[in-house]
Amino acid sequence: AMTYEPRDQLALWILTDPSRPRLVGELRLVRSLQSVSLRYAPSWLAAGFALSEDLPLIDAEFAPTARNSVAGAVDDARPDRWGERVIRFIDKPSRLSLLEYLYYAGDDRFGALGVSTSAEHYLPRRLGPLPVLGEAEQIYQLVRCIQAGEPVPQALKRLISPGATLGGARPKALLEIDAEQWVIKFSDSDRADYPVIE
Repeated sequence: AMTYEPRDQLALWILTDPSRPRLVGELRLVRSLQSVSLRYAPSWLAAGFALSEDLPLIDAEFAPTARNSVAGAVDDARPDRWGERVIRFIDKPSRLSLLEYLYYAGDDRFGALGVSTSAEHYLPRRLGPLPVLGEAEQIYQLVRCIQAGEPVPQALKRLISPGATLGGARPKALLEIDAEQWVIKFSDSDRADYPVIE
């Protein structure tokens, strides 16, 4: 697997048709605000659409004015609080800016935007196969480790990456049951609480 080196630019792609990803533009780290800007690619300006009202289809760099934020609709691609914890404890990139959070989130989530290290080819962070229902107990142990800030055993790490970025603040993971994707949600507290499968 290609190792990720921190960089100040990443490419934003749209996956409305997953078999034909399309380049949307360039994401850039604005260091002064620790935020991420977007500039549409010429190909997207010619044949794309505005991602949101605050990102009109013009050739300009859209930079957020607030600290630690991402331009317009691209903000939807960032992981939630739980996803950020997973990235901090499991992936442990050598730098932790919003660009890293966007990249490590992967594209195995409910959203049409993906982040790539290349503007020529869609090269997202590849996530492993989804865990299965029989591994739910191990995932639960893993969730407890992350909540407590304890080291995560190497053997358990692969269970959590997929689904790190499903919306919401509660710990959750994607599972595969009978070839369908299911979401398993855990309690975010220490109460004895059974996970919910949706």
